[in-house]
Amino acid sequence: MDVKGLFGFENFSFQCLTEALKPRIADNGSVTFISSNGGKEWRAHIPECEAVLACTSWEEAVSWYGAHPESTGRGYVFAKECQNFYVMSKAYTPEFTERRLRLNAIAPGFTITGLSDDFNKSINGDAQFGKNILENLYLGSWNGRAAMPEEMGHPLVALGSKLCSYVSGQVVYIDYGNASAWEVQSLKEQK
Repeated sequence: MDVKGLFGFENFSFQCLTEALKPRIADNGSVTFISSNGGKEWRAHIPECEAVLACTSWEEAVSWYGAHPESTGRGYVFAKECQNFYVMSKAYTPEFTERRLRLNAIAPGFTITGLSDDFNKSINGDAQFGKNILENLYLGSWNGRAAMPEEMGHPLVALGSKLCSYVSGQVVYIDYGNASAWEVQSLKEQK
């Protein structure tokens, strides 16, 4: 299977890289991923996330992806769900706690980056149409503004530093409360 077209497949490479470099990370060290608030629904897809994270090689992950288009068709979103699940499920395991290795992620919301045009085009190929959809989804309800990269960079650096030396297993949503509002609404709808 050719994985070049699987937007988001790079998630497994982060797991592989973390696992491969773990012996070289200093005790009391930190690994901080950049995830996305697009992965906020990870709880609804735990079995699929567990299956991906159970893969022990790149080839096994490629095979799993090829056999499960119902999950992998969500591309970027599924990859971020897996990444969030990885952080939350692995942080308190002996392989991390015995060496006091912290594992966290930031989950940016709508942020202007070099990938913005690609995200906009991913809706239907029309960058302006996609931009309008995403702005309405993320900013319309509060007349907000998109974040700038440094508004993600500062929390990323802080989370990985000694300022947050007792923080581990957290996915920190940096989206001006967007994921929180969605979660509260979802919980209200469940009642």
